[in-house]
Amino acid sequence: RAANNTAVSDVSNANFTIISSGPSLTVTAPDGGETWLISDVNNITWTSANLPENVKIELNRSYPSVTWETIIASTANTGTYPWTVTGATTSTARVRITGTVQTTVGDTSNANFTIGARTVTVTLPNGGENWIIGDANNITWTSQNLTENVKLELNRSYPSVTWETIIASTANTGSYAWTVTGAATATARVRVSGVTHTAVMDTSNANFTIGARTVTVTVPNGGENWTIGNASNITWTSLNLTENVKIELNRSYPSLTWETIIASTGNTGSYAWTVTAAATSTARVRISGVTHTAVMDTSNANFTIMNVNLPPLIAHDPLDDQNPVAFTATAFVTDDAGGFVTRFFYKTIVAVNYDSLLMSATGNPDEFSATVGPLTAGSYEYFLRSIDAGGLATVTAIYNFEVGETCGTEQGDDDGAAEASHWAAEPGFRWAAKFDHGTSDYALCEGLVGISAINPSTTHTSILVEIFLADGLGGLPGTLVYSKTVGSIGNVIGGVPADPASWATVIFRDAFGNPLSLATDFYVAVSNPDSGNYEAFLEDTSSAHLGRSYVFDPCDNQWYSELSGDSSARPGNRMIRVSGFTLSAPTVVIQRSGNDIRLDWNSTGAPYYRIYSATTPGGPFTTFEGSAATNSFTDVGAFVDDKKFYVVYSSTSP
Repeated sequence: RAANNTAVSDVSNANFTIISSGPSLTVTAPDGGETWLISDVNNITWTSANLPENVKIELNRSYPSVTWETIIASTANTGTYPWTVTGATTSTARVRITGTVQTTVGDTSNANFTIGARTVTVTLPNGGENWIIGDANNITWTSQNLTENVKLELNRSYPSVTWETIIASTANTGSYAWTVTGAATATARVRVSGVTHTAVMDTSNANFTIGARTVTVTVPNGGENWTIGNASNITWTSLNLTENVKIELNRSYPSLTWETIIASTGNTGSYAWTVTAAATSTARVRISGVTHTAVMDTSNANFTIMNVNLPPLIAHDPLDDQNPVAFTATAFVTDDAGGFVTRFFYKTIVAVNYDSLLMSATGNPDEFSATVGPLTAGSYEYFLRSIDAGGLATVTAIYNFEVGETCGTEQGDDDGAAEASHWAAEPGFRWAAKFDHGTSDYALCEGLVGISAINPSTTHTSILVEIFLADGLGGLPGTLVYSKTVGSIGNVIGGVPADPASWATVIFRDAFGNPLSLATDFYVAVSNPDSGNYEAFLEDTSSAHLGRSYVFDPCDNQWYSELSGDSSARPGNRMIRVSGFTLSAPTVVIQRSGNDIRLDWNSTGAPYYRIYSATTPGGPFTTFEGSAATNSFTDVGAFVDDKKFYVVYSSTSP
């Protein structure tokens, strides 16, 4: 019999996947050509198939090098990863993504992409510029990958941290017109930064200067006295001001009334202004820029504009040399305005500053005098200055005189009375007297020259005093060994002396300040040194004619004795005297006084004596015991020595 057949079957409880290929992964961004900026968040994206695991993301900045840096070692395989882009910048970057388990499953960007940076660079001011307050200057910069507005700041004391805002936000156009503000500084820098990306910034590479335009009045600046009609220079200084200036005058400062001296003149620092009326004591000048009118300055204090005034007139006879006693200086001073003050200024030649004495009215018309000294020995210079009420001053020439110590014995051949005086209109005439030096060297200290007080006029100038050795032909004046110009006669209250005879003093000193040492007979000659100025030299015609007076005739170039009968000669004795002493050895007397030795000697006329000792009669006398200005010296305690011998020298100094 036949049986029925039944098929038995079953179906899977769930779906399953038939894998047609293995796992895969494909980078989709960045895949080449992108520009990603540092610090931005950009999505790295990819697709994958059959890869149910985390992925690793890496970066190569110098593709195709083998240097890969890990962005993240393991992240979910979601197909996207937000990456905050890091530096450094590069244009050869690629991303690689691989499975963390199946590390051979992965992909790399198909082409390079760029990692860039946002930058801003200040180009102006970038160091060394000089920008002036009030001017409009362009702050400029360049930027890269920065599309937002920028902020501009200023530091006036770089590198301090004090920044002030120029503008908080302005378009990133690369330029901003800034009207420069104060305060002035030499240490300024500018900073430009992104408004959103605030860390994107740059600062000037070096300091620049913010300066001010200034003008400063220097004259008149207060206290000046300017006379109407005179040309006076208005002067000023300026800084950073290249334009013309305007000059104004206020005659009643501090009123607001200003008059224009000149509306526009070159900014040279000086303008010659012929002073105009009216007179005032409250004047000031104002100077301002023609374009930058706010740049201005005014005199610090008032000055005076006064009517025409003439300075004082001073008549003064130069002083002759002086001895160390008080003496009188006189002058005749007149002035059209009155109210003047006259002073006598004096100092030693080597001093820097002058001392001064007020010259007071003597009671004689226009005469003023001052008592000077006594002064110490030395060379002096002096001048007189008189300033009137208007501030105008007159200053005399600088004159010289010497103060010397009186020493020695006076010698001369006149009897003190003058019967005649001689002068010559032609330059070169000299009158001389001869003197003997004695048996030893002669120290010449001082001379006196007889001057006529009234001839050829009552105005007196300087005289030239010369010393010639008597070594010319026949013993006439020969070698010139000394010359000096001095004032002719001393000043006397009441004008020139009533007696027509006066004496001019001349001090003779060598380069070391000592009296002149002469080893032969000599002549003292006098003459007029300046053409057109003449003094009359006195002659004694009543005393004995010794033939010791001479005259030099420049026409003949010859010395003539006053007894020669030549037309230039006049019989008589020249009133020229000298004082000095013979440098001869004194006679010494030695005596004991207890344990002291006292030395006494005769006077030789020397101002000083120097004492030396030795232990043998023949010396050498090299031990200096001391000096004395008298004829006696005590060697204290000298008697305890076994033997002692002395020498005393005449000397011109201690």
